[in-house]
Parts: sequence; C-alpha cells; structure tokens
Amino acid sequence: MSLSSRRAKIVAGLLVLAIVALAVVAAIAHHGNVKEEKAATAQALEARAEEAREEGRQRTARQEHIVEMEKAITKAAKEDVAKGNLQGPTIKYTSCDPLGGGSSDDLLEAITTTFTCLAVNEENDDDTVSGYSYLATMNWTKGTYSWQLE
Repeated sequence: MSLSSRRAKIVAGLLVLAIVALAVVAAIAHHGNVKEEKAATAQALEARAEEAREEGRQRTARQEHIVEMEKAITKAAKEDVAKGNLQGPTIKYTSCDPLGGGSSDDLLEAITTTFTCLAVNEENDDDTVSGYSYLATMNWTKGTYSWQLE
C-alpha cells in the first residue's frame, strides 16, 4: 500500500470520525433543547393552572361576599318591618343580581359592582315574588358593601 493511499484512508477515517462526533454533539444538543422546551411548556401549563385556580378562589370569595350582603340586607329589612318603617309581611330572603345583568365574576378585575336587590316578602302563586328594592354596591378590593332602599 502506498503512502498516499494510506494517507487517503487515514483522512477518510478521520472525516468519518469527525462526522460521527458532529452527529453525537448535534444529538446531545437537540436532546438538551427538547428537554428545555418540555420544562418550559410544563412551567407555562402550571402557571396557567395556577391562574385558573386563583380565578376559582376569587369567584368563590365573591359568591360568599354576595351571600353575606344578601343576608345583611335581609336582616336590615326585617328590622325595618319590625320598626314599622316597611310594611309586612316579614322579609323571607334577599336576592341580588349585578345591575344590567351578567355575572358578578364576569370581570374579576373590577374593583366594584353595583347590584339590584330584592328583599322578598311575598311569593306569589304564579312563581313571581315581590318585596322591597335595594341598590347595593360591593367593593371587591376591600370586601365591603353598602346598600340603600330604592
């Protein structure tokens, strides 16, 4: 075997080794990138899941505040009936809905929501109710509310 043919085989062998080495490096880099992408995707999914859990907590808290406000209006209306400021029969319950319709949690970033409330003192045979109308405002940030008889 001549010297030039031996050199050619060595060069060819070195080229093959270089190509294999580049392929291994590329595979390792690709694996690292895939691993990082999977970790980033998992982190983003967890962040979205936490946001959804937080929204759920806010919705639950808002519903609890509304129930508390309805009970407070019912209690005040019952006291007004007892004092003679409102006519009976006695108040049975209060139901509040956001002014203009919609849901109290449509805009979770809202600082306040205004409600129309009805302190029910009569349930009619036709499944309607009647009572005293109140206008209430809930401050979600402070967790406070106020109302007035309309």
